[in-house]
Amino acid sequence: MESKKIKTLGPVAIIGTGPSALMAATYLIQKNPKLKIHLFEKRKSPGRKLLIAGSSGLNISWSANSIEEFLKFYKNDSAFVAPALEKFQPAEWLSFIETLGHKPFIGTSKRIFVADFKGASFLKSWTDFLKEKGVEFFLDHEFEKISKKNSEWEITFKENKKQVVPILILALGGGSWEETLPSWPKFLEELDIEIKPFESANAGFDIDWKKETLEKLSKNRVPAKNILFSNKSGSHHGDILFTEYGLEGTPIYHIGSEGKNQIDLLPQFSREQIEEKIKKLKENFAPFRALKKLGILNPDLQDILYHEKKSEIKTIEDLIHAIKNFEINLKQKRPLKESISSLGGVSKTEINPQTMELLKHKNLYCIGEMLDWHAPTGGFLIQACVSQGALAAISILNKQKS
Repeated sequence: MESKKIKTLGPVAIIGTGPSALMAATYLIQKNPKLKIHLFEKRKSPGRKLLIAGSSGLNISWSANSIEEFLKFYKNDSAFVAPALEKFQPAEWLSFIETLGHKPFIGTSKRIFVADFKGASFLKSWTDFLKEKGVEFFLDHEFEKISKKNSEWEITFKENKKQVVPILILALGGGSWEETLPSWPKFLEELDIEIKPFESANAGFDIDWKKETLEKLSKNRVPAKNILFSNKSGSHHGDILFTEYGLEGTPIYHIGSEGKNQIDLLPQFSREQIEEKIKKLKENFAPFRALKKLGILNPDLQDILYHEKKSEIKTIEDLIHAIKNFEINLKQKRPLKESISSLGGVSKTEINPQTMELLKHKNLYCIGEMLDWHAPTGGFLIQACVSQGALAAISILNKQKS
């Protein structure tokens, strides 16, 4: 088949249309309006993962008092993420969102959302903004490989469409929310880039529970609000969901691990306060009857507690211990296709974190979830992704000045 050349070759090509890619294009076009920028997307519409993230409320960042406080949430990856966050801080991201006509607000647990909670309307505003600035979108262009052509990069898409550019930004995404693993790692390995295996991150866990409990949960998932989840890694307040396979929710995503974990189902009450409430009941009820009479625990949670711990609960003291220290044995994480984000991809050792440029290849940048770094839920992933996109753009603009 004859090679098809895309018209008006631009000096900067970006493969992917997730938050990191869109921000790279945004920063470039705002700082240099004459720059030609081409965004390529394998699907027929852009920003799929932004739409997925915004389906239940678009969490865009987190309210921190300082960058240092923000960086603590990235744990072992904080040094890798720091240069991007320092160059493009949350305040700049929120300011840009407001220019699109979307009002950010601080919700529970200091998470920041767009006011209408709609990812679709936010994505449309963003892509419309870029199109008005002259950024060109090439949809239905599935990336196949890249290769060095003299001092430039040749991109090959399916149907043998090709683009040759001096500067290339890859924002190819990770393995989350995909039915099959991405194919791009093999093409980067051909460029001698180390690729780490993909695995689930920010995912639920299976639970080793009785069949009858799981069957009941398959008909009626049970939320547990404002619990305290703990294990050897520490503790985390928040909401969780008991499902037909096990547990999911922010505390699980932050510190969940295989093996023994504990849940305080009523952290707002001390053991002594619960005991005092039970003592005030006029009758000498059996433990679960007393709990039902008090009405301080969700009836569905009472039911789970009963089915899983009834053999261990003989006294009021046993009941209080089970409520405050509900032990759960978590099994394996849920698969990648159910995971909010993924680990694995391009090794951090291949990237200059000050520029997001590959150390082995000039003018080739990698940003976003395709890199092997981790961010918890709560606005930390999208914030780091857009900051990485901006940092790559800053690096490119600095090169043009020199």
